[in-house]
Amino acid sequence: MLTGWNPEGAGLKSRWLFRETHLGLARRDHPVCQTKPTHAELLRWPHVVPSAGDGFGDWVSDDLPDMAERRVLVRAESFALVPYLLQASEAVALLPRRAAERFAAAHGLGVFPAPQEIQPFDYHLVWHERSDGDMGTRWLVEALSAVFSKSD
Repeated sequence: MLTGWNPEGAGLKSRWLFRETHLGLARRDHPVCQTKPTHAELLRWPHVVPSAGDGFGDWVSDDLPDMAERRVLVRAESFALVPYLLQASEAVALLPRRAAERFAAAHGLGVFPAPQEIQPFDYHLVWHERSDGDMGTRWLVEALSAVFSKSD
């Protein structure tokens, strides 16, 4: 499993893959894509917030308490839904940078700088210790580690 959460738990093994930052995403012609928006400007627009699984926190309001008051248009059940919800709306989203860049390229969306106060985080590859000796698991761990060690 790839995760941006701290890989703690009994019987879990992990390998650090990369450090991630954030980027804003919106319709390509959205006014926010032409600026480096302030918190106040971001609060003008409704937000699409990815919400994958139980206990998925809101890293934006954790790092920027004033952003807890933003208008949440929808909490998307998956990161993959976010670009579709932005394409024909006034909404914006703050996402992990790599996801935002790929969604922008694949869906014709625009990007804008996320507030610098949103803390970077680490992605890890996590597996259970009972799989640690499995050749397939070891191959996958090494293959994914090699791919991410070459990425920016």
